[in-house]
Amino acid sequence: MLTYRELKAIQEGNRRNQDVMNLLREVKRLRELAVLTYSILGTMPLNGLGENRHRLNPLFEALKMENAVQGYMRASEHRDRLNFPHRTQGRDGDMAYYLKRYKQDPATKP
Repeated sequence: MLTYRELKAIQEGNRRNQDVMNLLREVKRLRELAVLTYSILGTMPLNGLGENRHRLNPLFEALKMENAVQGYMRASEHRDRLNFPHRTQGRDGDMAYYLKRYKQDPATKP
């Protein structure tokens, strides 16, 4: 199976070959579709499926093998590791950190 870069290298040698351009567009579209499918199904609660839940395992495994989906998973993990104040309540799990840090004396409040 050719990678996207190998197809792109083939295209460089055949600039006017419309079939190669169409193939590159189709590969890109399918990879975007795989990422979208994984992003939706990967976060969807599947508890209500019961016995049919095991039928989705081959689909998840196939999606996880796709390079574009692996890139999406790495980016998602990286976003989750970042500690933004607007996503979490504080370093210690509550607002105590911010209250201690930004607490002002009542006499100096405007």
